[in-house]
Amino acid sequence: MSWGQNVAGKKWLLRLDGSGKFRVEVASGWITGTTVVNDGNWHHLAVSFGGGDINTAQLYVDGQLETISTSGSRVVNTGDTFNVRFSRGIHNLYWEGAISNVRIWNDSLSQNVISDWMYKDIDPTHPKYSNISASFPLNEGAGYSVSEATGTGMTGTVYNGGNWTSLEGKDHFK
Repeated sequence: MSWGQNVAGKKWLLRLDGSGKFRVEVASGWITGTTVVNDGNWHHLAVSFGGGDINTAQLYVDGQLETISTSGSRVVNTGDTFNVRFSRGIHNLYWEGAISNVRIWNDSLSQNVISDWMYKDIDPTHPKYSNISASFPLNEGAGYSVSEATGTGMTGTVYNGGNWTSLEGKDHFK
């Protein structure tokens, strides 16, 4: 999954590295966690970033803060421009797996907020609700366009066909 302009420091890319660990990139900067997540189980993945350099971002797997195994420095300046792509990034770096409920915030989230809300739908009782930039529940069921749920009017694009299912990620944790 990716979003932002395809310019150094402006385009986010979320993917798995070659060994199945969660990796987040912004142009030539990156951070990679230590937990292998392509193990056949459903995982909740989150990135919290307060600004500055990508190597200050925090990765979470199933609500737990990840130890960063590798990183490369890059100052991030994503601005307000979104071009949300689901399934592959600009450089054909595919997300191999199912995706449910993508949320993009304009503020960092604490570990408590991430773990408290990772199995819930977003609503106005969320402590950072006013800071959500985009929420894609990905519940369309078919097609190549996905709608944003908080009223921004933004849409996302599914590339190379989506394999739609009716099961949401939060249902795996009940």
